[in-house]
Amino acid sequence: MAGKEATASSVRQLPTTAEAEKVCNTNVTCTGFDSDGYVLFGTISKWSDAAMCSYAKIACPARPNYVVTEFYGIISRAPSGQTTPDKAEAACNADPTCQSWNNAGKFIKGPAESWVPVAGMCTYRKNATCPTKPGYITKVGLNWARTAPGGWMPYVDAESFCNTNASCTAFNQFGYYILGPITGWTPYSDMCSYQKITCPPKPNYVATAFAGIISRAPFSQVAAATAEAACNADRKCQSWNTAGTIIKGPASDWINVPGMCTYRKTGENLGQERG
Repeated sequence: MAGKEATASSVRQLPTTAEAEKVCNTNVTCTGFDSDGYVLFGTISKWSDAAMCSYAKIACPARPNYVVTEFYGIISRAPSGQTTPDKAEAACNADPTCQSWNNAGKFIKGPAESWVPVAGMCTYRKNATCPTKPGYITKVGLNWARTAPGGWMPYVDAESFCNTNASCTAFNQFGYYILGPITGWTPYSDMCSYQKITCPPKPNYVATAFAGIISRAPFSQVAAATAEAACNADRKCQSWNTAGTIIKGPASDWINVPGMCTYRKTGENLGQERG
């Protein structure tokens, strides 16, 4: 809007208009930006005359039986189809295997695997289902109340980053992640958030989350529920994990394993420490 300045519940100024536009395109809570580099978050409450250009994000209209995600498109290896934008909804409604469609006319017959920012795109998903992730608790329709540091990167990179970074406690399907404690959760209708499962402490062991040991020492495989007791009963055992592997010697290396908890006996020669 030429000659208009918007007032929103929260604003942030960036050095250039281009940077403000980029942030607004990739941030689902952004509602607009202006030529002075201000990014607007939350409801725009009023417009005032000013010597600038303001840009309000176009809201995606609600559709029955779908949850809408604005300014994002789905990446999926599932079969898909392409029709005209005005026929995509009807095509998805008529196909029981269709799980989503967008205002570019694409409909997808399977789950979303990733998301990519697309300015002006409206993506509609049936039932807003969230795929499960090993080692994480799935939070459907919720986002964390952010009090710890965090950041953004493409969705597949955010998942990989959280898998390998011990400080990461959660990520979501838009690529946002958080480093530190989560103090609460807030409703967010089309959100799939994933909270990392922590490893419960065990007496006389040091726990390492999302990691497995590589060792040349002898090992054995038992039921996961009996691994701790088996290691306790064997003086040669130095570590065990939640997959039921007990290792009778020091670690020589580590490998990232989402969802795995590895427990090492304290006071033992455990070889190379994990970096």
